[in-house]
Amino acid sequence: MTMNEQQPWWGKPAEEGTNATLGKNHFRRGILGIAGSFLAVGAIMVGGLVAGPNPELPQAGQWGSTMYPANVTALIAECGETFVFDPEQKYYGAIPENYFSDPNSGVEIARTVPNHPMRVPVFGYFINDDNLTPDKKFFVESDESSLPGRHIFLKYMWDGWKIIWYAPDVDDETKESIKNFVTSRDDTIAIPWMDDAPLPMNRKFAFAGWNISQSCNKWDPDVASAFMGDAQEVHKTIDGTQPPAINLSEGEDLPRIDMPE
Repeated sequence: MTMNEQQPWWGKPAEEGTNATLGKNHFRRGILGIAGSFLAVGAIMVGGLVAGPNPELPQAGQWGSTMYPANVTALIAECGETFVFDPEQKYYGAIPENYFSDPNSGVEIARTVPNHPMRVPVFGYFINDDNLTPDKKFFVESDESSLPGRHIFLKYMWDGWKIIWYAPDVDDETKESIKNFVTSRDDTIAIPWMDDAPLPMNRKFAFAGWNISQSCNKWDPDVASAFMGDAQEVHKTIDGTQPPAINLSEGEDLPRIDMPE
């Protein structure tokens, strides 16, 4: 990279400060951002707050992620930070075709596929089948038996799809708004969160793309749209057409996704 080239926001380390915060999609609503800044400055001047971590700066997050602060619009929707991951290649990629069969007899055998450490999956091992594409945009609870499994929807995300996870108990009006949102896009699907464990912080929604996630308690199409734009930028950092092959010795299990907390 030359001196005149600017590093993209998702490639900047946390210590580079506000220049490393999410790009134009994340801060497109400038007026609200300016208003929030004035309020923050006023609070510091009036309250005499003790100096501490700057909430406007990206911070180191769990599992080797970088946390980018929510903007004002996202805060109104009770959203948390946006998490961006950069996992080692050994922790994601295409499951070998012969992984579930005995190398000598070809008989199907039970093998371990490690799960991701994060509540909302954004990377991991997936089935590399070009024919795997979503057969619908909006999934509902009654689709439970046909919901895409982890190793399928991770393939969707590797290919550039984004997922809106929503709690099944959200009201019908919100579900209809989400359905309209995903129907209007060619890169997003919505799936009810059917896991026994709740979404992060017991929130009602989570947005996920390859290596990026955010959770919110209120549905806001503008916040969702901004996230999808950021997720698209993050996706550009990989070659979605060429998933890395996981090279295993005979009988070896896929590596556990043990990342630093």
